[in-house]
Amino acid sequence: MSYKNFPMVSKIVFGRGSFSQLGEILEPKRLNRNAPFIYFVDDVFKGNAWLTSRIPLAYDDKIIYVSADEEPKTTQIAVYHVGVPTISGTGAEVSRTTILTGPERKLGINSDFTPFDQVVLDPELTKDVPKDQWFYTGMDCYVHCIESLNGTYLNAFSKTYGEKAFELCKEIFLEDNLSEEESQDKLMMASWHGGMSIAYSQVGVAHAMSYGLGYLLGVKHGIGNCIVFDHLEEYYPEGVKLFKQMKEKHDIQLPQGICANLTDKEFDTMINVALSLEPLWENAIGKNWKKKITPEVLKALYQKM
Repeated sequence: MSYKNFPMVSKIVFGRGSFSQLGEILEPKRLNRNAPFIYFVDDVFKGNAWLTSRIPLAYDDKIIYVSADEEPKTTQIAVYHVGVPTISGTGAEVSRTTILTGPERKLGINSDFTPFDQVVLDPELTKDVPKDQWFYTGMDCYVHCIESLNGTYLNAFSKTYGEKAFELCKEIFLEDNLSEEESQDKLMMASWHGGMSIAYSQVGVAHAMSYGLGYLLGVKHGIGNCIVFDHLEEYYPEGVKLFKQMKEKHDIQLPQGICANLTDKEFDTMINVALSLEPLWENAIGKNWKKKITPEVLKALYQKM
């Protein structure tokens, strides 16, 4: 048997206020004064001096504000790259998978060149995340755990990380005794562990179908996972039951009827995107997944959303 030999993030800093160390982390990587650092910043922070004033600009360095209204595009590239998440849950900071929207479909890149060279995990940066966004990205982490722990690709490596992330998610989203700071710290760690849980396994049904929603309707990844997962009792009964408890506890109202007025052609587009993600279906259902997951099955599920 051949096992995956994959690179991980080589350096990581974790701690409240660690973002202030960014300058000393980056400066040894500066080739010369004419080789600028480019900072891609979520445009929600435009005009937010609390964060932007701490970005260590020097020489010809630039800040480029990136809109969060759309998913990343194939036209956006990085070289030596440092990840500083300002929201927790996606696991993108540790994942070797990058999802980009191309001209014809959503594309998944799973590459040795994808992981960040350096990650700075500062939970303070997540303090102003709106509650619904906090829930949606947190549920991305939760769904990572459920799909990994219930998948046919499960192994001791992914199980160890997935179980820890799962326990953290239950604490964060179901318990009442956590302070705001504890919740921020724990969700950032849950995100890291959730991302690691799929590094050696895979995700499943919710992610595959969410990509269809994202490509056709522009539904953001986190909320798309929630919309889909809400209808997946047949595939993840215990996971969906717990998800509904979390949703109720935090009074989250998911969008309804987003597929109500779609044409058959539009349904086919979503279904084709979802079915193209074969490793996800094999992890979720097994090697004979094509006998169980048909266009008709997916269309019936999408029609509930």
